[in-house]
Amino acid sequence: MKKVKAPHWTREENLCIYYYLDRFPEKSDKEIAQFIKKHEQSSTIARRSEDAIYQHVAQLRNRQSDLNVPDPVHNPNRRFNHY
Repeated sequence: MKKVKAPHWTREENLCIYYYLDRFPEKSDKEIAQFIKKHEQSSTIARRSEDAIYQHVAQLRNRQSDLNVPDPVHNPNRRFNHY
């Protein structure tokens, strides 16, 4: 029996999800998935099922804090940027 590999999530789809996670931190994963499915019709994410989006939103929410790194250009606290 051939193992079915999960479809690859594109950078565009991941950025879309991160955008909505940042925009609506109070919404649940399910609410964000429903919002994306309803409003992102021009994105490749629109072809995915709502359940798949929901599962991926949950995964990316767990990783979201790892992406917030100091920005040396826009952060006036120079000592904070020494990492």
